[in-house]
Amino acid sequence: MTDGCHAIDRGRPRVRRLLAALTGALVCSSPAYAAQWAQIYDTGLLDFATSAEATADGGFIVAGATNVLNLSGFGAWLLKLDTNGAIIWQHVYDSAGEATANAVRQLDDGGYIVAGFRNPTFTDRDAWVLRLDPDGDVVWQKSYGGAGNDAVKSLERTSDGGYIMAGYSTSFGAGDSDGWVLKLDADGNVIWQKTYGGTGPDEFNSVQPTADGGYVVSGYTNSFGAGGRDAWVLKLDSNGNAVWQRTYGGAGDDVATAVAPTADGGYVVAGYMPTAGPLDLDAWLMKLDMSGKIVWQKTYHAGFTAYSFAVQAAPDGGYIVGGATISPVTGQDAWLLKVDRNGNIVWQSAYGGFGLESISSISRTPDGGYVAVGQTNSSFGTGGESAWVLKIDDPASIPCVTLMSPMATASEGSATTGTSSATVSATHVAPSDTSVVPQATQASAQRQCFSPSAPVPVPALSEWAMLFMAALLGLSGATMSGRRA
Repeated sequence: MTDGCHAIDRGRPRVRRLLAALTGALVCSSPAYAAQWAQIYDTGLLDFATSAEATADGGFIVAGATNVLNLSGFGAWLLKLDTNGAIIWQHVYDSAGEATANAVRQLDDGGYIVAGFRNPTFTDRDAWVLRLDPDGDVVWQKSYGGAGNDAVKSLERTSDGGYIMAGYSTSFGAGDSDGWVLKLDADGNVIWQKTYGGTGPDEFNSVQPTADGGYVVSGYTNSFGAGGRDAWVLKLDSNGNAVWQRTYGGAGDDVATAVAPTADGGYVVAGYMPTAGPLDLDAWLMKLDMSGKIVWQKTYHAGFTAYSFAVQAAPDGGYIVGGATISPVTGQDAWLLKVDRNGNIVWQSAYGGFGLESISSISRTPDGGYVAVGQTNSSFGTGGESAWVLKIDDPASIPCVTLMSPMATASEGSATTGTSSATVSATHVAPSDTSVVPQATQASAQRQCFSPSAPVPVPALSEWAMLFMAALLGLSGATMSGRRA
């Protein structure tokens, strides 16, 4: 039989089998550099990617939108890719009005759960969830909403087999728009649903389950805080009740775009805040403890403006951030930033041409790398806006699309912390079945570059290690001679 690296001879004496296993472990357990590549997915019109995840078969699932079948609107778009980014299948869902897939996750049976919004008549948006099989065909689909605009911006799987999703609602709540959270079972039925807000516009951009069975949500509030929009983070229990709620910001517009739990029971929050003026924005990262108090906060200035739209905890205790930078020289470029556990910059890279690029989502992959998705309208595609997928290692290095190192500098953040008193209200949306039929699209995949994975060189054995192995061989030979005698 084999152990995946070399044959194991079950007839060998135990010591030699041990030696073979030790030698094989030295060679076979060596880590590999993850393959890195960049690809454009282009229908020739307007395409963008909002979310992606590695799949169990070694490939990726990508969500977003395209207007290839509807020039006056756009449809939710899903692409299944293989490990090197080649398209396996691609479908658009609801191309009649406007629809976007904002989040996608793979399920245990190989299918997918997708969330976003649809507005088939261009009158009001409804939150929309689709359960797909492994080939992208619809198992069930449901909309959730009222007479106003309601949308899901973030969805995650929960430990009970259901889903938690967050976004905003103008149909329900206390004011202009409220943050909206819905807990669904595995079939899309509502277990509970609540709005959170005040008299002004309030919205959630991200939700994550927490280790205690509850949830953490982040976004912004105009109803509470120090002025303008303030970043807003709420810790919820398993039933959606607010355990604590805090605002973070100053007199300008401060926004939290993403939140992720950390290994110490706290949270890391990504976003952006104004620095020198309302148009001069810096990317912003906050580390919070389990009660929402700031442990540290840093802003990152690169060029004229910098945004952070996504954040993931890294295995080494640091964080990787995705977003965009804007400068008068290169325009807007996609931006990746790795920081250590205290927010200090480890590495950073900007990717793009002389158009507009950005990264909207980033997630870890099993090989220790990351998949980042967003959009580009540079000369990479056919001239319109194209979906863009980057498969990167840590540190990231894709020379064919690296325009420059942005040389962002980190500074201590100055946001103040406040408490909010959002009204938490139960909503009573009954999900409605929808009947959208997926349609195949014909986007082309244009490879910009590909760097195959490479094994890490195994260090040479020391003299003592070689003597130890020789002793084992001698012991093995003596044992064999004794048995033959």
